[in-house]
Amino acid sequence: MVSSPPVERRRGTRRSLGLAVAALFVAWVAPASAQVKVGEPNAVRPVAYGGVQAWLRQDTAGGRQVERLVLRVNGAVADAPIKPFNNVQGIDLGPGTAPGSIVAVYTRCTGGLFHERCSIYELDLATGRERRVSALATRRASITEPSVWAGRYAFGRVAIEGRERAGRNFGLYTGVRRAKRLGSRRPGSTDVDANVVAYAGGTSGNRVQHYEIRVHRLRGKSDCRIARSTERLGAPRNDNTVTSPVLAGGYVYWNLSGSLGTSPVHIMRVPIPGPDCKLGQVERGTVDLPPVSSGLAVDGAKAYYSNSQGVFEIDLPAFAPA
Repeated sequence: MVSSPPVERRRGTRRSLGLAVAALFVAWVAPASAQVKVGEPNAVRPVAYGGVQAWLRQDTAGGRQVERLVLRVNGAVADAPIKPFNNVQGIDLGPGTAPGSIVAVYTRCTGGLFHERCSIYELDLATGRERRVSALATRRASITEPSVWAGRYAFGRVAIEGRERAGRNFGLYTGVRRAKRLGSRRPGSTDVDANVVAYAGGTSGNRVQHYEIRVHRLRGKSDCRIARSTERLGAPRNDNTVTSPVLAGGYVYWNLSGSLGTSPVHIMRVPIPGPDCKLGQVERGTVDLPPVSSGLAVDGAKAYYSNSQGVFEIDLPAFAPA
């Protein structure tokens, strides 16, 4: 790995992050409640780990639209001390390699719209240091949808304009010191937890879109389908999309929703399957999310999601057989 670009400085000094963010930047301090608003309306992609939450906030800089990484630590919300994104292809929070550390991972991209190449960057929340994970980068493909767990990364690789024929370079990948291809399916999102990767995928054709939630075990190499749905263009329904897989507490969680956008979003889960891919009881949360909510993060007894009203924290509901 090579040295990373410097983070932004204020008054000539590097801004440390860590728990000091609670004292330096105060915004929303959440009261005790079953559901609280923790983020602004122009926020998307909530993630959570170890009592910390993050999401992307839309903003403008120099007359152009950008996105900023927002962190919520001990109930206090602040922009992360890094430069904004022109086009970020996914974010995640997870443990770092140092005991007790938490890191955020995301992509930064270079090149034009049709020649964009994205790499994984990592921010250490305790030090405020940002670095490029250069060992997993390649000139042959662009990286998307990264997630992290103690130095292991899961991510997708997609084609760069003019390099589409190098098909073996695309799909689902993992890596510590070098990238390893897990399969040809392009992930719509990923979540890695120790030796398991959950990811969303799909295929399309003839006015039909298929969505899948899958789990890949790095030991044993099994790739298990957890859930599948089909959306037919011109025939919208409220139960035809599965998205946002999350690994937490021995379960795979995901959202079940529909293209009509008029019914609540269901939180689904199933125990992480073993190498034989045999599924246990699929369960549905006894409390749903509001219609047109997106994203899902689970951390301990809390869950997080976003919609046009903002980012919300809720108590993880009880579950019953689906």
